[in-house]
Amino acid sequence: MSRAPDARDTRPGRRARPGLALLSILALAGCGIYTLGGPGHGDRFVVPPGAATNPDAVVQSWVAYSLARSTCQLEHGGDAPSHHRSFECELGPREVLVERWAGRDARRNPDAEGAPAPPPQQDEYLDLLVRVRDAGFLAEYVWHYLREPGWKEPEGLRHSAFEAWRAREGLRWHRPRTRIIGYWMRTRG
Repeated sequence: MSRAPDARDTRPGRRARPGLALLSILALAGCGIYTLGGPGHGDRFVVPPGAATNPDAVVQSWVAYSLARSTCQLEHGGDAPSHHRSFECELGPREVLVERWAGRDARRNPDAEGAPAPPPQQDEYLDLLVRVRDAGFLAEYVWHYLREPGWKEPEGLRHSAFEAWRAREGLRWHRPRTRIIGYWMRTRG
């Protein structure tokens, strides 16, 4: 069973992120509305056509990831936020992605006739990320598979343990995925 990161959490890359916490709540609520009262008070978050209104759990999980990543980039990216790449701005959004995907069962409802909800949707990559998170290696996964030049390695990464787990799971040729990237668009000058 996993737990939400907090300020006392000493695992790599785990420090309180108030902006991402609020964003996570909005994303997990499944509101489907991407015009927010921030970051620029009225700016719009833009995703590929149809993504914001597509009820597919895979699509909505990736929209939540994209929103979290873009917001982190705005918070930390200075004059060129869309070009900001950091470990924190990849780990936090991947955590949002996993939580959104893992929570999909709780959002399914029976149909109008009271019949049980259909079985949960499957996605090989997102199911793998849940296993990575449940094994306690999401920070190591981000570092190993998604690291960008210039990232500073966080303390406490468990490289050897992750390599052993990765070998047991058959991930030698694994390739990470990123499916939806949105951006913020100014709506006022």
